[in-house]
Amino acid sequence: MKTKKIVIRDNLLIVVGCGGVFYQGIERMATWIHRRGDVDTALIDPDVVEQRNGNRQWINRNPDEAKVMRAIDILRELGVHQGLKGFVERATSKMIVKGGKPGIQYRNVVMITMPDNHGTRVDIHKACMEIRYVVPGGRVMSITGGNTLEDGYAYGCMIMNKSKTGDWMARHPDIEEEAEKEEKGETHAEGCGMVEDGEDQSPMGNQLTAMCVWELAERMYRENVAGEIVWSRNKENGNVVIRDRWVEKVERQEVV
Repeated sequence: MKTKKIVIRDNLLIVVGCGGVFYQGIERMATWIHRRGDVDTALIDPDVVEQRNGNRQWINRNPDEAKVMRAIDILRELGVHQGLKGFVERATSKMIVKGGKPGIQYRNVVMITMPDNHGTRVDIHKACMEIRYVVPGGRVMSITGGNTLEDGYAYGCMIMNKSKTGDWMARHPDIEEEAEKEEKGETHAEGCGMVEDGEDQSPMGNQLTAMCVWELAERMYRENVAGEIVWSRNKENGNVVIRDRWVEKVERQEVV
């Protein structure tokens, strides 16, 4: 009987949601990839940019162009070429669990979700527990980021052998509660956070959140920790405070 050959690679980076936070952090993303060296990258987003978001989704000014396709062009300009793929469709749990090309497994899977709704954050985070393309003893880093006008966050969870360390969904049950409200049509999602009708997301908020997301991704990968980085703005004086909260260091296992 012929044995199926498995190719093992170091890193897979998956980004779900290519809106304002993604675009404001695309150079940080490219730097993160270059530091790792061996990284396959997948971008997932079904949408095109809206004209009114041109002030913060500054790369893509063409409302007829898919965010993912324009993002790939920019990443190539920034020197990212290896295994770069885009999917102009909505991310589903099945897609995340099954993965792409059969026969490839990874030592590290970094899942970053920055969609415009909490339902996708919750579904993708849960799917991370069932990913089939990580080697035994390998790491899955589930990171989500978002912001309102006055604050923002990057939350991280480390998953090894189907065991979670620093589960951000357990620490922040309000995200799952908001997802349930969205499903019932009881709340309004706008941009990368929950804001009132008619309010625009700000470039500054997206920039701060992107900084938190990629700093968290860097430290989780390098230091093998699970935690979060948050920012908030003082309404009276406009000062911004950034805080990091580290939950737990993960004991790294040797992987093939």
